[in-house]
Amino acid sequence: MAFTRPNAKNEIFFKQRVSIYLACEEMDFTWSREEVKEVDQMWNEGIDVRSIANKVQRDPDELLILIIDRAKKGFIKQRTRGLFGTEVINLELC
Repeated sequence: MAFTRPNAKNEIFFKQRVSIYLACEEMDFTWSREEVKEVDQMWNEGIDVRSIANKVQRDPDELLILIIDRAKKGFIKQRTRGLFGTEVINLELC
């Protein structure tokens, strides 16, 4: 049996709770189209996650959520070395 989560916009669901915990509230999961395009390109070039996060000046955890989203939607390919990629870029040269 699959767990189904109530729709987050459902007012009744929220009214039933006395207090809630919002995970990762301090993080920013919004991305511009340009940033998404840049991340997709670097991912598909094999750049490692830490280098991508540094290049786009974002928390690696925020980047990981974007990568999960893009992979689930089929916009980025699976990589043999996964998050590690095949290349680490020297940010001082960028």
